[in-house]
Amino acid sequence: MREIYMKTILLICSFLLLCSSAFAQKTFDLKDASKYFDIKIKVAKCDDGYCSGKASFSFYKKGGSTPYQVINLDDTQIQLDENGNAQANISMLYDNQSAVNIDDFNFDGMEDVAICDGANGSYGGPSYQVYLSNKAAG
Repeated sequence: MREIYMKTILLICSFLLLCSSAFAQKTFDLKDASKYFDIKIKVAKCDDGYCSGKASFSFYKKGGSTPYQVINLDDTQIQLDENGNAQANISMLYDNQSAVNIDDFNFDGMEDVAICDGANGSYGGPSYQVYLSNKAAG
């Protein structure tokens, strides 16, 4: 009888642990970061104003419902605003940093994307992967 009770407790605890990790993932929609596309971010965990861990960044044509590009990262850092939302296009030295920055990084007149891939910058600051737009790719 005691063995069945212990197995039941173990099963319930395992189920609760799996459920909590499945619901720990957080999703953010960035609709105003770019003139041409929307971004959906899914990140592994959030707490105390920050999100981190594995993340996917899905890019949609403005107002679209099917992503045309998905970028998966093993790590990211997302600083949340006072309302708990992800921000875009903020890059203040030793201050607020957004996970996504949209700008023309190579001066070709097209929007490019920089995505935070962790805190690998100098003095533990944010580091970014930069993705350049290509006119031929559309």
